[in-house]
Amino acid sequence: MNADTGQIIYGKNENVAHANASTTKIMTCILALENCKLNEKVKFSPYAASIEPSKLYANAGEIFYLKDLLYSLMLPSHNDTAVAIAEHVSGSTAKFVKLMNKKAAEIGCTNTHFATPNGLDAGYNHYTTASDLAKIAQYAIKKPMFRKLVSTGYYSFSNLNTGRSYSIGTTNALLGNVPGVQGMKTGYTNKAGYCFVGLSWIFTHNILDYLAYRNISTNINNFFDIACGGYVFSFLVFLRIFLYLVIKRPSKLIDFMFGFIQTALLLFPLIELIYFSYYYTTISTAASIAFLQSNPNEVKEYLLQNIGVLGIFCFILGILSKNSKASSTVISNTSAISSMDIL
Repeated sequence: MNADTGQIIYGKNENVAHANASTTKIMTCILALENCKLNEKVKFSPYAASIEPSKLYANAGEIFYLKDLLYSLMLPSHNDTAVAIAEHVSGSTAKFVKLMNKKAAEIGCTNTHFATPNGLDAGYNHYTTASDLAKIAQYAIKKPMFRKLVSTGYYSFSNLNTGRSYSIGTTNALLGNVPGVQGMKTGYTNKAGYCFVGLSWIFTHNILDYLAYRNISTNINNFFDIACGGYVFSFLVFLRIFLYLVIKRPSKLIDFMFGFIQTALLLFPLIELIYFSYYYTTISTAASIAFLQSNPNEVKEYLLQNIGVLGIFCFILGILSKNSKASSTVISNTSAISSMDIL
């Protein structure tokens, strides 16, 4: 979805109802921001403190600023925090859930039913669709504080009555690791599986795209494999340049090894382009095609940039190789002249 316009760029089973785990907390955060002030004090009840992990492990009676608990809600996705916030807003989780469903209807959701403020769904009829969840996320990012929350990687705070300190981090592995990712919300339960709502900028343009809901458990590792491969290529190319400048006459084995790397380098822009289209779409062939078709100028610019960088690398390596051979010739000729002088 284009988050500015609401245009659906690509969808697959987007209207199928499904449990959505902790992505539920997007709605919990919306209601807290709309009904409370950030400096309000929230007290953990015995019930909130008893909720199953993941959790803040706050004790009953501990008091926090709402602002701090919103970070606890959206970064490490604490279930006990969600209940504490729900009780603070509405007096009970039952009343808060009614408020959640009312808000979902106002936003335009047509196939969503919330049963808990944290997304725990065992024994509950708790569900939404990818389409409805994208609408909720689109609504949420209009709030500056929400944007600040989901774009934060780490946060520290203390409770107000005992001084106990907490340090928390986001569960969103894409934030800070994939260019353009601005954050949002992960989730997991046995019933829902792995869930994710993502917010990102496409290329460097001011367009918010692809609010998606999907299983991404196996794809994060693929990204790191490609990214690490790029760092290795860059390091080895630099090493080759260094050896040619310092050693001048590398061995045949070293020369062959770096020649192989230079050939492999030719393929790297292609690998990077595939990665770009892969991770900035809904991770499917159809979505990749839709993305390339709808952004021809950006793709053309990206290709030209890669070709330009590749050309510069090859030019530099060619000059270094030529200088190395010329240096070897000069040394040989000088040796011959010296021998004749001795004779």
